[in-house]
Amino acid sequence: MDKQSNRRLSQCKGNPAIVAIAVAIQPQIHQTTAYTREHNRLPTWTEWPEFGEEVEPVSVYRRGNGWAVLLDVDRDGHGKRVRHYEGGFKTKREAQRAETAARSRLATGTFVSRNSMTVGEYFEQWVSNRFDVRPTTAQAYRSYVRNHIVPRLGHFRLQDLSTQNLNSFFSDLLEGGSVKVGGMSGGPLSATTVRQIAAILHKGLDDALRSGLVVRNVSEAATKPRVQRSANDHIKTWSGSEVELFLTDRSSNRLYAMWVVFATTGMRRGEVLGLHWDDFSAERSTLSVRRSLSVVDRRPVLGPTKTAKGRQIPLVPQTVEALKRWRATQTAERLAWGPSWRNDGFMFTLEDGTPLHPDSISAAFRKVSAQLALPRIRLHDLRHTWATLALVTGVPMKVVSENLGHSSIRVTADIYSHVSPTMAADAVNRVANEIFGLST
Repeated sequence: MDKQSNRRLSQCKGNPAIVAIAVAIQPQIHQTTAYTREHNRLPTWTEWPEFGEEVEPVSVYRRGNGWAVLLDVDRDGHGKRVRHYEGGFKTKREAQRAETAARSRLATGTFVSRNSMTVGEYFEQWVSNRFDVRPTTAQAYRSYVRNHIVPRLGHFRLQDLSTQNLNSFFSDLLEGGSVKVGGMSGGPLSATTVRQIAAILHKGLDDALRSGLVVRNVSEAATKPRVQRSANDHIKTWSGSEVELFLTDRSSNRLYAMWVVFATTGMRRGEVLGLHWDDFSAERSTLSVRRSLSVVDRRPVLGPTKTAKGRQIPLVPQTVEALKRWRATQTAERLAWGPSWRNDGFMFTLEDGTPLHPDSISAAFRKVSAQLALPRIRLHDLRHTWATLALVTGVPMKVVSENLGHSSIRVTADIYSHVSPTMAADAVNRVANEIFGLST
């Protein structure tokens, strides 16, 4: 209530009835005054608010040299109006269009109140609360957000971020225009890496949409770079004879059994290093894959497997015998160290029982393969080698997929598509042998 109204009411304090009436009609008086200012005339009888009717404030009005929109969008816990304001429109028509759009979103339940949160503020908060992913995945999220997303997009208001902003961002990353934390310029990124960053943006903006912070996910329409694969862009593997050569040096290699497990099971590095002795059954000749040892912030961390689904892998007799010999070796080391030996239950350890660091095992693999003059491949490529040899020798794709712990057989087929021509040729030859064999 304005000062003039309060002064008039104070003159009527002796008559409670007049005060009550004046308070009741105050909204109608304000509505009439606002209507007159906007239209330069009094409202007609049909336009006049009914007595006692709840009056909504004028939604489009002049503010300074421009126009603004003010809408009632909700009620708070005390029944008070929650209002939405948008200003800075140059013309009344622009403000009216904004009002229509806001009312439409209110009607369809897609209305989002304006806020000043920036992309940087949102993604810093979002990436700090990734408890639904594996530790290594969370680390990758943090790296991409803090080294690329925040420096380049962090200053935009979250609700103002556009598809064009994202397209320019992706182009800058491909051309080497990324800016890391501290103002350092980064080199050009590969299309694969940019697509990974795009996936993180999409996931984060999807969560913002579900939380009611944005109206839509602008990354849906963004143009992600295509990954160009050349004819030579294929998985590197060893042949069967090269794997055999790698496994010949058992006398001087303390962790020989570990290399046998890598070569004959197709397990991931973290899965092998996360094995405990209770995962091994010599009687059934199996290994149970239940956990994975990964590196997070340069420290080994024990967690679930990549697909968070355990599996049981059958072992060949050579692998079972190698593990039996290794268990005897480790037992002797434990006795030699006495109380100082770390008994964490890990299958593969240092001499004092300390779990092996994944990075040190990758380095050891490179050293051993170089000493044997074998073609240079990554430790992870031993997994690809096992899968390729299995498929080439006729092991069904589904069996290979289950052994590798893939989420679906489609994943296996996509990764090892290079094996398909060999398998197809083998199938044709087998059928031909059956046909011509029967006819002779």
